[in-house]
Amino acid sequence: MAKHLLLLNGPNLNLLGTREPGIY
Repeated sequence: MAKHLLLLNGPNLNLLGTREPGIY
């Protein structure tokens, strides 16, 4: 689920903590 959120929040990855930069 978290990974899906990262995909939707591309530019907000830094705010989330950049858990997996590879996805972005």
